[in-house]
Amino acid sequence: MQLLTKTFMEFPFIKMHGLGNDFVIVDYHASDVKLALPTTDDIILLADRHLGVGCDQLIILKKPISEREDCVMEIYNSDGSRAGACGNATRCVALLLGQPTCNVSVGDRVLKATKLAGGKFAVNMGMPLYDWEDIPLEREVDNPLNVNFGLRLPQGACVNMGNPHVVFFVPNMEGIDLASIGRTIEHHSIFPQQANVSFAVITNKGHIHLHTWERGVGKTSACGSAACAAVAAGNKLGLLDANVTVHLQYGQLEIELLASGEVMMTGPASLVARGIAYI
Repeated sequence: MQLLTKTFMEFPFIKMHGLGNDFVIVDYHASDVKLALPTTDDIILLADRHLGVGCDQLIILKKPISEREDCVMEIYNSDGSRAGACGNATRCVALLLGQPTCNVSVGDRVLKATKLAGGKFAVNMGMPLYDWEDIPLEREVDNPLNVNFGLRLPQGACVNMGNPHVVFFVPNMEGIDLASIGRTIEHHSIFPQQANVSFAVITNKGHIHLHTWERGVGKTSACGSAACAAVAAGNKLGLLDANVTVHLQYGQLEIELLASGEVMMTGPASLVARGIAYI
């Protein structure tokens, strides 16, 4: 009797997280061997918390393509879609590289990360973008959005921080079903590339509590680019200072709006495990 066998591909991986926003990292940036890249189905399986390793995003590190970066980072959400930025993952990559400073190329941005004391890293996340074409939106509308989502919500402030974001400043989270509302707004036609949806509860001008529904992922314990977007939007609206502590489920991020207009994010990164996944 001939047994049916499956040929498995091996993916050496590193499991990391930034404040609970967790990643499976496949590191090809230092390898001279041409390795196969995961397919969309591979990514979905790797990200599955019951059938795979489990993560919010799969991170693939590739060799630098110019002298301006130390590595290229590609980000895939748990549904297999691409993301344009990830502040928490950038801190994790900086921990892996082990340098005092490093430059990580992601999307159209090169993010500079600096190692600090106490296991923290500061990442310059670049400029927040507010024009409707940059976010992008389906059409030119006011920002904050004068759009009826069919929900009792304040107007949402839109920002691109490498990813499209919409932020709602609310007095509290009572009556807000993050999963239901987040999914509805993420896929609204005003956002042709979908959007990360955040609700910010302001304690005072220097502290907010942030709850984020991340496009392609769902509810997440932390989103670095969303924290940057919330502070940038809140400051532009006169609601927040230029230095804000963003409180999240498992800790906090420090967000600073620099005089240049760029956004600096500071927070921890954690190594969980190394292993081999079989797909």
